[in-house]
Amino acid sequence: NERDFYEQRGNVAYADEEIDLEDDEEYDLAIRASVRREQMPDEGADTYLSLVPTALTASDVLQDTQVIRTLAWCPRPESRIFAYGTTARALRFGYITDNYQIDIVNELPDFHSGSIYDVAWHPEGTMLATGSNDKSVLLTQVTDSDGNLSHGAPTSLTGHTGTVRCVEWCEGLQRMHLVSAGAGDCSVRLWDGSRRVCLASMTGHMDHVQAMTVASDGRVVASGGKDGQVKIWDLRQQACLRTLACEGDEVLSLHLNPSDTMLASGFADSKCIIWEMRMGNIVQTLQHHQHQCRSVEYCPDGRWLLTASFDGTVAVVDVTDGHVASVLTGHTDRVVRARAHSANPWVLSCSVDKTVRLWT
Repeated sequence: NERDFYEQRGNVAYADEEIDLEDDEEYDLAIRASVRREQMPDEGADTYLSLVPTALTASDVLQDTQVIRTLAWCPRPESRIFAYGTTARALRFGYITDNYQIDIVNELPDFHSGSIYDVAWHPEGTMLATGSNDKSVLLTQVTDSDGNLSHGAPTSLTGHTGTVRCVEWCEGLQRMHLVSAGAGDCSVRLWDGSRRVCLASMTGHMDHVQAMTVASDGRVVASGGKDGQVKIWDLRQQACLRTLACEGDEVLSLHLNPSDTMLASGFADSKCIIWEMRMGNIVQTLQHHQHQCRSVEYCPDGRWLLTASFDGTVAVVDVTDGHVASVLTGHTDRVVRARAHSANPWVLSCSVDKTVRLWT
């Protein structure tokens, strides 16, 4: 059951902490103390040079000819490559130079037959998964040698009946496994990418799935939908463990912190809600944006939360107390995504203004 599942993951301490679950006050104090511990930065992230939010400045702006829906850094710490997708079917690869300029090093003009909604790098940085409104997921082998990037022919995963809005790797579950979700039947699909077969189609959302995040061990995925629901799925059992009680509108973005103990979410009504994953309780409700919160992402050390909004800004939030440490401005239209580099204190953001901005 759900309780046994979390106990096996080491994320729950009930009787061993001698908490009286019948005593509401004692229980509440125990949960709050636990949350404070879990909100602290991950000291194990020793390869990451932590952000200094007030020091972040715009280093370069890449101007495209089309709206940029999504982008993602290559996850290898030494890599300076990122990929982004546009509304005009194009997949492009950028490289950060020594003087913090963005160079385009490769581009595939008609990669999908529709807009690219999401890009996700394999944890080893050797494969890219993309989702599109052509209802497919494409897997592409990528080789990067000091910014010299090459790629193989893509393979296609088909079966979705609507736009594929989310793709995530769950490599910890099994080699070359990934999940995808979106519109149409509103299912969360588990794939074996090496065999190009769908292993499971998990249903429960009543409207489009618009956000997804996978735990570091690859066994748990959280999904959020236009139906205002956040669901936690066990990929081994291929079943929904829990539906979180939401206080917002449509769910637009989700991200787990590095220890998988906190789940951040962004909503269409501009709220950002943080849940603790032990019991599924809301621990923070933030409302620092003036428009839709389209993107949430914890930095690799868990110290900061990046939020991007249709109000045209990117905020850097202190997870220990929820205050906004810095607001990045410069985009002239709605910001769709903000992503932190895996090792360097760099941030990329993309926008409806057809630009990618680098903050260092």
